[in-house]
Amino acid sequence: MVISIVLGLVGLLLLAIAYFLWTRTKEFVAQARPVKGTVIRMVTDIEGASAPVFKFTASNGDVIEKQENIYSRPPEYKVGQIVDILYDPSNPQAARVGKTSSLFFTPVLLAAMGTIFIVSGAMMLALRIIDLFL
Repeated sequence: MVISIVLGLVGLLLLAIAYFLWTRTKEFVAQARPVKGTVIRMVTDIEGASAPVFKFTASNGDVIEKQENIYSRPPEYKVGQIVDILYDPSNPQAARVGKTSSLFFTPVLLAAMGTIFIVSGAMMLALRIIDLFL
């Protein structure tokens, strides 16, 4: 019974974090400026997955280089590829690839995990309650 409660609480925590990240991302997208950037190189981790490093020019003329946080295998981007970038004019270093799947990947993943934890905990609790009455 304790395990089912813990699973439920962990699930609620994951959903809360997902909601926080979702709203932060929506706020970022609402105030961000779109710009075209160029993939200048790929960074590869020890497992062979790659993330692009892109370069763009902010509205104030600053040239910004930024590495995307999401790695993929096979690589999703190629050096020289033009990508849509979103950046906050007050913090251009926080730029992100303007692709919905990249922007909302983490909150969607955490929400899915939270849902699985809550459903698992609820099922375990329901089975325990049924077992008590049989």
